[in-house]
Amino acid sequence: MPDGGEIRSHIRGLEHLNYGSRRPEKLTLPILLPAPITKEQVPPGTEVHLLQPDVGDESNGDA
Repeated sequence: MPDGGEIRSHIRGLEHLNYGSRRPEKLTLPILLPAPITKEQVPPGTEVHLLQPDVGDESNGDA
């Protein structure tokens, strides 16, 4: 958050990117966050950290 705060939530989805030969110094990945989180709360450039993956979630191959 711009004010240094934090929001605990989950990642709703990931956008796949192919940097090709133009790999940036710092890798970034667009993510989708669930409602009611707004763009104003998490503006472009905000760092988002995955603290713990969902265990047993069918979409991550642990089914």
